[in-house]
Amino acid sequence: ENIVLEPVQKLLQEAGIRAPVDSREYVVGSDNSIKVQRPFDFQAWEMQRKNPDRYWATLGNTLGNSSMLHRLQGPLLLLNFVAAAVLFYDVNLVPQGLPALVLPSLPFTLSSFVLGLLV
Repeated sequence: ENIVLEPVQKLLQEAGIRAPVDSREYVVGSDNSIKVQRPFDFQAWEMQRKNPDRYWATLGNTLGNSSMLHRLQGPLLLLNFVAAAVLFYDVNLVPQGLPALVLPSLPFTLSSFVLGLLV
């Protein structure tokens, strides 16, 4: 979103090109997909501190509104499918005479500290 001088802001609002700042909840031109981040001033901070349910609200917003969970759905679904396929192979097909799948441990040992940073 572009930040403009106050006279230009008023001109754009009067022309109907730009909604007043207080009435917007989404970034202009984002098809209501990008929320506007309101500035956190002292009054908002004081009201937040007086609210005893703020911890539950923060936890609910983190789990319910987080875009990280939506972005991880695809990779985690693929990971679960691969893990289920390997488990099925190991439990049902290896006892019937198929070779067991074995991976060398050296690449995982060398990269474990880097993979630990992804968590």
